[in-house]
Parts: sequence; structure tokens; C-alpha cells
Amino acid sequence: MSNEGEVFVKHTLTSPGCPVGPLIQSSMHQAVRSLPGVAKVRLELTFDPPWDPRTRVSDEVKLKLGLL
Repeated sequence: MSNEGEVFVKHTLTSPGCPVGPLIQSSMHQAVRSLPGVAKVRLELTFDPPWDPRTRVSDEVKLKLGLL
């Protein structure tokens, strides 16, 4: 958290065309804003580095997705 209760969140989605991207961002904003002491939330969407399930997902999830 930075000064004055401002929180900055840099995040990504699984793809640029993620159909639930706006819902994820709205939910993230609401969840962070509801935390004690948070007065302002800034979200930054990035795709650098690109999200990749082979490097960004635990082995347990890979197994469930059939990636192992």
C-alpha cells in the first residue's frame, strides 16, 4: 500500500480477449477497495510477460488440466 491508502495492482489475464476480463477487474477493484485502510485502488492490466499455463500454473493444476 502506498501513501494515503492508495493500492496499485498490476495484473494480467489469460489472454487479451478474455471474455470475463471486465468482470475480473471489477471484482478485483471491489475486493481490494473493501479492505481496511484502502481509500483508492489503481489497476494496471499488462500482458508482459505473456501468461502461459505451462510456466504460471502449479503442477497440481497442470495435472487437472491434462498438461502433465
